[in-house]
Amino acid sequence: MGGDEYLILLQGSFTTDGLSELLSKLSLSIGEPILVEGKKLEVGASIGYSLYPRDGTTAEQLVNQADHAMYHVKAIQRDGHTRQLPYN
Repeated sequence: MGGDEYLILLQGSFTTDGLSELLSKLSLSIGEPILVEGKKLEVGASIGYSLYPRDGTTAEQLVNQADHAMYHVKAIQRDGHTRQLPYN
């Protein structure tokens, strides 16, 4: 996407529990410390997501919803994930 934002597209059907498990595993994987020139580096991620067709039917709508969800996560916690509810 740009800067330090990335987009992952997944095809298929996901239950709420299955998606939550997948996002938790992704967060844990990203959070694994790595050694660079003998120094331990740790990073984290604020993950927002959207689901088709619940959160939008176009790529632009889905990306916008996921982006809003990511900023919502950043506002309430670090290194977590959530889904922004569609606007009414």
